[in-house]
Amino acid sequence: MAISLRRRLTLILLGQTLLVWVIAVILTTIYAQNIIRKQIDQQLYQYMDMAVHTLTTVIANPEITHYFAREPNELINRHSDISRIRRMGASDEGQATNLWFPSSHVVIGDSSPAFPEPDKEGLKQLTLDGAQWRVLYKYSEPVGLWIGVGVNLEDAQALASLTPERFIVPIFIIMPLSLLVLMVSIRKGIEPLNLLAAKISQRNSQDLTPLQVNPVPSEMQPVVQSLNELLGRVASAIEREQRFTANAAHELKTPLAAIKAEVQRHQRSTSDSKTGALLANIDARVSRAVETVSQLLTLSRLDNGEQFEKTKEDLGQLVIEVLAELGALAMEKSLVVEVPDELPQTWILGNQEWLMIMVRNLIDNAIKYSPKDSVLVLNVAEQNSAAQLTIVNQCKPIDTADLARLKDRFYRPVATSEQGVGLGLSIVDRIAKLHGGEMSVRVDNDASRFIALIELPMYV
Repeated sequence: MAISLRRRLTLILLGQTLLVWVIAVILTTIYAQNIIRKQIDQQLYQYMDMAVHTLTTVIANPEITHYFAREPNELINRHSDISRIRRMGASDEGQATNLWFPSSHVVIGDSSPAFPEPDKEGLKQLTLDGAQWRVLYKYSEPVGLWIGVGVNLEDAQALASLTPERFIVPIFIIMPLSLLVLMVSIRKGIEPLNLLAAKISQRNSQDLTPLQVNPVPSEMQPVVQSLNELLGRVASAIEREQRFTANAAHELKTPLAAIKAEVQRHQRSTSDSKTGALLANIDARVSRAVETVSQLLTLSRLDNGEQFEKTKEDLGQLVIEVLAELGALAMEKSLVVEVPDELPQTWILGNQEWLMIMVRNLIDNAIKYSPKDSVLVLNVAEQNSAAQLTIVNQCKPIDTADLARLKDRFYRPVATSEQGVGLGLSIVDRIAKLHGGEMSVRVDNDASRFIALIELPMYV
């Protein structure tokens, strides 16, 4: 399974970003809670100072003793010192005050909870009736009693200027936006890599010039440099191979022609049957060598990217001309060549010489590999704005592995007994591609009929 660099980079950065955000949320929550706790504690100390001041002022009043001993329905003057004590526990902010006299425990405020009796001064966090309370205990020397001042944490946090929600909610709003920006940035960051891939994919197989990608990120420069060095080595190797092939073919062409001429001269001058048979065998082998040299020279010209002039050509007429050339070969094998009485005019744009070589190689290949007394079918047609040349011939069964490699250079099926070098279909395929077309090969259901199809763009 291919690994996507973009997906991998996105997952890594998203994972790290989410981890950082989670840590940030946790730390922010802790920080906010500490700030709120400090505010609450500061508020409690203020409440305690107010309580001590109030009690110091009114505790010496004899009315206080009477207040704590009064009957439930007895009216109290709202302007009295007792009312001042009662208002200490009447806050709307979840505040409560408890007093511990030497012989009594007083809870100030109708809705205030009773705090546990203190054992030392300081802050405590208590759970009372299912609610969390923060309580400050202090012993007041001037009035000689314990004072407990507490606040309901839920109410205090709701009224605090800093709450965890005020920190966390914006973070959760910003987080998706940050992730979106991160993904867009990753896509933007790997654009040079996509540009390099696009430049490579747009090249044809013959273009081995160095890649020019600007600007190139420093991380990609070693890749581009190594790739250009590889292209240079491949280009040099191919050039050496092509030069060797062309030189060898040229060097062989002249002596082979001389040998063939000498053999034919001896054939005309001898009357001995054994000698004639031997010379005929030599002539056939020399002819095969001449054909091989010719194919190599053709392939060399194609590989060198030789420029050629294109003209308007009739594909059907080219087929008729090639059939006239190769008719004798078909007759030698007693082949029945089936061609429509009149091939339609199918105009294409191409080089006549190369197109003739393409058609000749294709028909010659069909004749060569057809068994004697078999049928060879040719047809030219126009379909989907493309000119099609179809050749169908009988053949020995071809397996799938051999069929897939028939267009490879110098490849010949192991089981074949026909003479050849395995360049014919390779040249056909190369010429078709140079003209913007393609060649495809297949066999029918029983693999005994070989079908070759060439499709070329129509001339408009």
